[in-house]
Amino acid sequence: MLDPHALSDALGHAVSRVQRTPLPQSHSSTEAVFERVSVDGARATQLIVKIIDRSRDWVAITTGDAVDREVAIWESGMLDRLPHHGGHAVISAARYPGGSAILMRDLADGFIGDDDPAFPEYDAAIMRSLAAVHAAFWQAPSLEALSLTTCALEAFTSHLAPTHVPALEAAVPGHFIIDIIDEGWTTLPDLIDAGMAAEMQALAVDPSPIVRALSAFPTTLLHADVRPENLAYDGDRIAFIDWARPCVGPPGLDLVYYLLMSHGPRPPADETVAEYRRHLDAALGTRTIAGWWDEQLDVCIASVFTTMAPIKVAREREPGGRHRRDHDRIQWWAQRAANGLRRIERT
Repeated sequence: MLDPHALSDALGHAVSRVQRTPLPQSHSSTEAVFERVSVDGARATQLIVKIIDRSRDWVAITTGDAVDREVAIWESGMLDRLPHHGGHAVISAARYPGGSAILMRDLADGFIGDDDPAFPEYDAAIMRSLAAVHAAFWQAPSLEALSLTTCALEAFTSHLAPTHVPALEAAVPGHFIIDIIDEGWTTLPDLIDAGMAAEMQALAVDPSPIVRALSAFPTTLLHADVRPENLAYDGDRIAFIDWARPCVGPPGLDLVYYLLMSHGPRPPADETVAEYRRHLDAALGTRTIAGWWDEQLDVCIASVFTTMAPIKVAREREPGGRHRRDHDRIQWWAQRAANGLRRIERT
């Protein structure tokens, strides 16, 4: 994939020399290795290659990735069908025994940090892009062919369940995610109603009631890890980085995940939801979402809060850091999730 001939084909211009330089781990929370690839030839180009060892990648382990999803979603052609306002950075991808490599354009200068004072201004652009992606794949028949490529909702909604700890301890002993899962579920009853915490943990272990509730709503292609660290400006559009666990499900999952995982100064959640709905309504036209939107949003809030509870708790407990305000946010999320949990119980 990185020899001059292969790169010439991928880039569409002659490549004479390739130089690889290791990069420190940046925004990635997995064990992936990143390298900068400097290309000389008809046009000097800077690229990034991400090298994944599936046996040591905690997301691959907890979601049961046996097909190298980032490669598979690229091979499927779905990424090239993303709309203008919601792009990607992948140039090429390849498998090797036990893992994969993803070659990407270097968008480091465009990454969106949620500590950036201008982040509230980015929020509307992100919502426009997210709605465009969802509208492009709305109830698309082609999504059925992705069942072996995407991350099943059961795997996504349970990927931080305590039942994954033994496998993680065997594969990546001492990894930070093990402590996050252990301490998150142990501490959650101290932060919210203990009965609610127990119900959430039970749903994380057996998410079938969540999946049944989610299946009642229209579906689209989901990125399933929409957070500032995985978003970058690419000219006049937003590029979605890191397609390690794409899913097929209702659009609120991506929207709510973004709200929960954005920790810097940003508009109130209800304003962001309204902005997203405005763009989705415009993109879908006569395919109205009014009849089911509120119920779907309630279920998605409960689903994502249940799924990501250990990480939300870890941020609240971070000593003296920027996430101390998450204690109040956990209370807010618990209150909002209660309606969705009641809907899930009735499914």
